[in-house]
Parts: sequence; C-alpha cells; structure tokens
Amino acid sequence: MEGYERSKLGGKINPSLLELKHLSILDLSNNNFSTMQIPEFFGLLGSLTYLDLSQAQFQGEIPHSLGNLSKLYYLDLRGDNWWPKDLEANSLQWVSVLFSLQYLDLSHVDLSEATDWLQVTFKHPSLLELHLSDCDFADDSSPISVNSSKSLAVLDLSWNYNCLSSIPMSIFSLHGLVSIDLASSSLKGPIPDYFGNISFLEVLDLSFNKFNSSIPDSLYSLNHLRFLSLSFNYLVGKISSAIGTLSSLIHLDLSYNMLEGRLPTSLEDLCNLKEVNLSYNKIDQDISEILQSLSRCSLNCLESLNLGTNYQLSGLLPDKLGQFKNLAYLSLAQNNISGLIPMSIGELSSLKSIDVSENQLNGTFPPSFGQLANLETLSFGHNVLEGVVSETHFSNLTRLTTLLASGNMLRFEPNSSWVPSFQCETIELQRWHLGPRFPQWFKFQKKLSGLDISHAGISDVIPTWFLNISAQFNYVNLSSNQLIGGIPYLNVRETLDLSSNRLTGPFPRVFPTLEDLILSNNSFLGFLSEFVCNSSEQR
Repeated sequence: MEGYERSKLGGKINPSLLELKHLSILDLSNNNFSTMQIPEFFGLLGSLTYLDLSQAQFQGEIPHSLGNLSKLYYLDLRGDNWWPKDLEANSLQWVSVLFSLQYLDLSHVDLSEATDWLQVTFKHPSLLELHLSDCDFADDSSPISVNSSKSLAVLDLSWNYNCLSSIPMSIFSLHGLVSIDLASSSLKGPIPDYFGNISFLEVLDLSFNKFNSSIPDSLYSLNHLRFLSLSFNYLVGKISSAIGTLSSLIHLDLSYNMLEGRLPTSLEDLCNLKEVNLSYNKIDQDISEILQSLSRCSLNCLESLNLGTNYQLSGLLPDKLGQFKNLAYLSLAQNNISGLIPMSIGELSSLKSIDVSENQLNGTFPPSFGQLANLETLSFGHNVLEGVVSETHFSNLTRLTTLLASGNMLRFEPNSSWVPSFQCETIELQRWHLGPRFPQWFKFQKKLSGLDISHAGISDVIPTWFLNISAQFNYVNLSSNQLIGGIPYLNVRETLDLSSNRLTGPFPRVFPTLEDLILSNNSFLGFLSEFVCNSSEQR
C-alpha cells in the first residue's frame, strides 16, 4: 500500500501541456494533487474528448473554463473524500455548453451552492450518463421549466442523505432512463406510482430510504427491469402475484422491510433470477413451497438465496434443494425450519456459503457436506443436531474459512493424526463434545482469529503449541471445560474467556489491547496488581 501511495503523481502541472495540440485523452485519476486546484488552462485543451481527474485529490472550485472544451464527451471529476469534500462548484452553467458531453461524474463534489444542478443536468441535450452521488446539493423537487433531456439513460443521485425531501418530479419526465439509483437519500412516504411511466427501466435502486408504503402495482409493469432493490425501507403488506410479470428480473432485494404473508406462486415465472434477498421480513410460509416455486423456472440460474431472519418460515428442507446446481450463497438462518438436513445438500457443487443457523433442524450432520469443495462459510449453529461427526464431513472442504456450529449436541473425535484440509479464520464449536484431550487438529489452524470451544468436555492442560498458534487472535473462549495447569500468556487482542475451568498458577500475561478478560472460577495465584503491571509493561 505504501508503495502504491509513493507511485502517485503530484506537484504542479506544467502549462507546456498546451503544446500538445492534438491531445484528445487526458487521464490523471488516482493521483495526489492535494495542494492545487484544477488548472484553469485545462480549458484551453481544445482537442480533448476525454478528461478523467477522478480521485486525484484536486482542491477547491472547479474552474468554469472547462466549459470551453466543446469536443468533450467524457468528464469524470469524482472526488476522493466523503467528508470533507475536496472539490466544489457554486454553479453548473459551464456544463450546459458542453454540447458533446455524454458522461458526467461529479460524485463526492460539494454542490450545496449549485442551485442550478437539476436545471442544467436534466435539460442537457446530449448527456447519457449522470453520476451525482453524495453531492450535498440543494433540494429542488420542482419540475424543470422546459422539455427534459431525451438522451439521459443512467441517473445516479445516491447517498445524498438529508438533501432531498422527496424524489425530484422531473425524473419522471426522463422517459429514456434505463437506470435510476436513489439509494441512501432519506426519501420517505409512499413510493411514487410515476416510476411505471419509465417503461424501459432496467435498474431501480431505492434502498436505504424511509419509504413506508406497500410496493406499488406500477413497479410490476416494468417488464424490462433486471435489477430491483427496495431493501432497508419500511415497506409493508404482501408481495403481489403481479411480480411474475417482471420476467427480465435478475436481482431482487426486498430485505429489511416489514413485508408479510406468503410469497406468490408467480415467482415461478421469473426465469432469469440469479439473486434473491427477502431476509429480515415477516414472511410466513413453508420453505418447501418457496423452493418449489423457484425450482420451476430458475432452477439452473439461481446463484444466491437469502430468506434469513423471517422467523416464521417453517416446514422441512426438501431433497429438491440439491438440484440448484449454480447456488453459491444460501441463508435460511433464524427461522423455524425443522427436520433433517437432506443428503442432497452435497450436490450443491457451486456452494460457497450456507447459513441454516438458529432453526429447529434435527437428526445428524450429513457427511455429504464433505463433498462441497467450494465451500468457504459453513454455519449451522443453534439447532438440535446430534450424533457423531467424522473427518469425512470435512474431507474436501479445502476452502473453508468460517465454521460456525455452536449449540448443537455433536461429538467430534477425529484420529489424533488428522490434518484438516482447510485453514479456518473462525471456528465456533461451543457445546460440541471435543474432549477429553485438547483437540490436536487445532495445531494446524495457523490463520485462526476467532475460536470458541467452550462447554466442550475438555479435561486437559492447554498445550504449549496452542499458546503460539496464532499472532492474530481477536477472541478466544475456552470457558466451562475442565482445563488444568497454568497458562503463562495468550496472544488475544480483544476478548479472552478462561472462566469455569481448573487453571492454576500466576495470572497469564495478555495483550495491552485486550478489551474483555474473564478468569472467574479458576485457581489462579498472585496479586491483581502484578497482573496489571506485567501486562502494561508489554506496551
């Protein structure tokens, strides 16, 4: 990273650049001109068609002389900072005379004084793509005075938090739009019906706002829509069966709302769906019915399905689950799904992450999980699974980095010579039976940053190799076992819980960055003052 920073250009830009009479492309992006403004003489580079000064840390007012670049079709002045902003503009009138301009990005530029931003940009005759993300511009929800641009196709006004009291009505006269991004703009009230008038819309992002209506029927008429995100709002009611008319839809995100009831069977008509996120709602349905609807048409294209934290999804996981061959991400966490995990889970050859934690799943942990060679995250904690887990369950999980399985009644006693094929960063196996010996296979987990093996039936000394297993532990929980002997030190940066064991000897030395230390119900010796002083000396 330091080498990259040193490689950035900086300092003064010599006006001799003007001698390049035929210069048509100038890209100074991602450099460090933090002590200077954009040079006025850039407006004299009359042959320029492409100018990219994005994230170059220029300071101050954007020179109006850029309006002289009559051949310019691409202009990117995107700032580098959210706050404070490097660049500012008190007017955008200079943009109105760039008659060839097709692409304009002023994201992270302070436009709070540019009260003409909407009039200039929405009337521009040639502009195709406009990005004004996080510009702090003044609210202007009035219609523009003349005909709107017929060319504008992509509009990004995202992250203008507390700048817009409502959606600028002029947007709805831009009938050529194919992409609208109004995410994180603190918009509230009902979602306007007028979106239905923009008939060629392919991308609509209204996430992270305060809309509090049902999903308007007008959105379901947008049959060119490929991307729809209404997440993180306060939407209520049911999802209409009319959603089946969105036949082009690839990405659907309605998460973090208050939608309720059953999902319509018309989901089966969405044959192009790749990503579905309906988590954190109040959907109340049998999980097998939802999977049945999705399997009828999107079986071979669905890549991500998140139905987590609806709390009321119930029923059994069907064998059909294994037929979603391209599914890479699956979350059904925090619901009321019961029964067995089907053996067909091992047929999900593309699966990278699965989370079925906090349900009522019972029976054994299927050994077919060991076939998931692409799996990186495995989370099935806090169910009622029981039985014996063997090395076979992990045989081909070479990419596994996260194993979260606490709160089950499982027993794991691998051969003492077992060397796992994975290198995990986080392992949580609370309430598994791992003892009585301290698990030797942890010796090979060199990348561990988080470990919880509390309540694991371990009656042993903490081996010396464990003290040096990782230089980057964030948290370790070994509590409520029967650990004996001493522990001179442990390299943990944030939270260490050794409580309710039979540890003896002096207090362990700890990192000075440690935030939480729990040593209760042991037999450590010595004075607390010695412990505190010894630890502070490591600073």
